[in-house]
Amino acid sequence: MVIWVQYGSISSNEALLLQVKADFFKEPLLPDKIKWLSILIMIFFGISVYPQAIQRIYAAKNSQTLKRSFQLMIIMPLLTTLPLIIIAIIGAAHFPDLDKTGSEQIILLMLSKLSHIEGMQYVITLFIAAAIAAIMSTVDSAMLAIASLFTQDIYHQQRPEATQKQLTYVGKAFSWALMAFMVYLAITLPSTIWWLIQIKLELLCQIAPAIMLGVHFKDLSAKSILYGLVIGLSFTLVFLLSPLPNKPLGFHAGVIALSLNALTIYLYHRFSSKKVLQ
Repeated sequence: MVIWVQYGSISSNEALLLQVKADFFKEPLLPDKIKWLSILIMIFFGISVYPQAIQRIYAAKNSQTLKRSFQLMIIMPLLTTLPLIIIAIIGAAHFPDLDKTGSEQIILLMLSKLSHIEGMQYVITLFIAAAIAAIMSTVDSAMLAIASLFTQDIYHQQRPEATQKQLTYVGKAFSWALMAFMVYLAITLPSTIWWLIQIKLELLCQIAPAIMLGVHFKDLSAKSILYGLVIGLSFTLVFLLSPLPNKPLGFHAGVIALSLNALTIYLYHRFSSKKVLQ
């Protein structure tokens, strides 16, 4: 609301945007359309299988509570993400020369420019606190999910005699080690937040067939899911970690890998079913 009052709406900034960001008003070319389609596919399949989000489903008191939660979640992007997009578009008119890294600080730059207004320091502090709280909420949920997967599906399988106290200790130690590694990567990798989000979504996409197909097709074998996952992850990592372009044919590597993942599951399931029938 503060930015809306001080900088104006999108319509009031239209003339300035047309002057400094004329490319915003150009019709997207085919490569741009393919890129956006690729991003939409990544978001659809990647975000829908967030481990920490799925984990929270089990915390619902009953099915009715879960349904109400999903009904509220439908409108949450309109209340959380859409305002940020609007602010970013307005900010592009007033800070047109920012690079990719600088553009990630657009809201702070816009608020800092208004720091002379009385009480603005409280708004900036509140915004930073809210951003940190949102990050911590996501990170701790992800760490709990990863630690649980490691202790229950890997460590406990190898050490079935381990007590709950030992499992808790191993889970905490694994979480700290993983957090230290992630901090190291965050410091050393010259990357933007969006680049990190892309990597996360491209890798998460490969889990989607296991969950979505596994729920609806009970006769799928574990091997078909495993082989599909290996193919999808391998293809994605080859393009992400090598000098090869990470958008073959204009699509993100994770999107093409998702297709190969699903195709591998289908082919293995089809031919293995024929062998069983014979």
